[in-house]
Amino acid sequence: MREIKFRGLRPDGQGWVYGYYVKDPRGSHRIYWMPFDEATYNTYHFVHPLLVGQFTGLKDINGTDIYEGDVVVWKVNDIQRTASVYFDEHASCFWMGRDKSIDQLVLNDWMRGEYQVIGNIHQNPELL
Repeated sequence: MREIKFRGLRPDGQGWVYGYYVKDPRGSHRIYWMPFDEATYNTYHFVHPLLVGQFTGLKDINGTDIYEGDVVVWKVNDIQRTASVYFDEHASCFWMGRDKSIDQLVLNDWMRGEYQVIGNIHQNPELL
């Protein structure tokens, strides 16, 4: 079973935080460093709701976790391809593509070790 975790960008611009994502009833978005437990007052950071991405369960050739929103490169027939990773709620899977409507490829385990994360769409949109 894959590990369920998230990454989110802090609204204050102080970088990414990793862990467990919670949207509370008042509408704030947080990432906790460990599973949520009010009794222990877990440490958390607020995150920008549009800049949260889920871990795909896969790692790239360098052992880097691949998250929704990452930009990855890989080769097909000696041609280097670049795409962003996103989750399709209708198909319940992660896809790679330059656009959600065309040129899609399912992100899956059979190409493990061939992807390389080179950035993300939030901080490096020019990579696409």
